[in-house]
Amino acid sequence: MSESNELQEFLHGYRRLIAWQKAKDLAVTVHRLTAKFPRDEWRAKGQLNDAVTSVSANIAEGYCRGSGGDYLRFLDYAHGSFGETGSRMEVAHDVGFVNDGDYHEFEKVHKNAGYFLHRLMQGVRKKVTEGTWDHSWFVKEGTVEYEVDTMEEAEE
Repeated sequence: MSESNELQEFLHGYRRLIAWQKAKDLAVTVHRLTAKFPRDEWRAKGQLNDAVTSVSANIAEGYCRGSGGDYLRFLDYAHGSFGETGSRMEVAHDVGFVNDGDYHEFEKVHKNAGYFLHRLMQGVRKKVTEGTWDHSWFVKEGTVEYEVDTMEEAEE
């Protein structure tokens, strides 16, 4: 691999992570839903969009760090933002900013993203704990086992 390709892999390799892809899907879903919020609810819209964007951003930032401990710390931040997103969206639904159909769709995407984030956290934690963490800058998707049997399992 050339030096240029290695740099690109380092800077953008997180895009191959299923957990990051699902977190990005969640962010797109939430941004589309908050676009329908009442105009005077700009603060609630902003807080929700910030929380959901933080999920994929922290996965990417942790990936680009050089150690397993840093990666886990940023995955933990992502997990916290994931929880905040769910809580804020539930309130938005309860006060009528999000209709039942849109909320049901959000719940499916949210649950799916959470499943893959949780599995990524488990895989990285296991490798760090066992001392099998690959200390190179390039964390490879294949080094983290999600242990998914079917997508139905992820949606349960």
